Amino acid sequence: MVRSSTAKGVSADDKRKRMLEIFHETKDVYTLKDLEKIAPKTKGITSQSVKEVLQQLVDDGEVMCEKIGSSNYFWSFPSAAVKAKRLQLDSLTCQSADLTQDLTQLQSSLARATVSREPTPDRLALLAEIEQLQADIAAMQVELESYRDCDPEVHQQTLAQVDVCKQGVNRWTENMFALQGWVRDKFGSENADGLFKGFGVPEDLDTV
Repeated sequence: MVRSSTAKGVSADDKRKRMLEIFHETKDVYTLKDLEKIAPKTKGITSQSVKEVLQQLVDDGEVMCEKIGSSNYFWSFPSAAVKAKRLQLDSLTCQSADLTQDLTQLQSSLARATVSREPTPDRLALLAEIEQLQADIAAMQVELESYRDCDPEVHQQTLAQVDVCKQGVNRWTENMFALQGWVRDKFGSENADGLFKGFGVPEDLDTV
């Protein structure tokens, strides 16, 4: 899908999503220079911001990067993006639980410290901490909702589509074979074998 060539009004989160679309729609491997040409034309991301957006995705594990020869090559498989989101979901869930526990403890401390409704310094300080924790928890819940697709309960609803999932696995397995062939043709078999071995791809990988 071709978007406007201007990135005016495009949020940082939207830029990340659009950048991932380039990889997932084309199923190809790119250099930074490639993406600086493609992203403005097809996704409305300015060439000046491509490097920053790409680095964020690499840091978050949603885009893979490997240096071959003198150049860095980038690609992304949907399964890697899902894994990264699941890790973020787990982290946010733990943070939310910790904040909720802190809030409970503060409320208990406030109840013990408050003999009257007089606005003592200790009581005011506890109230301020409680308000901040409540705000943090509310923000965390909003962020957790954005990862709802990774929730185990939601995941159970997709079990009926197992045949479709198998087709997807097979398609991406074939894509990995194609990627390996591309690296082998361009950089030799040693680099190709080393690349996949480094990422833990089993030698007996096959379609299901």
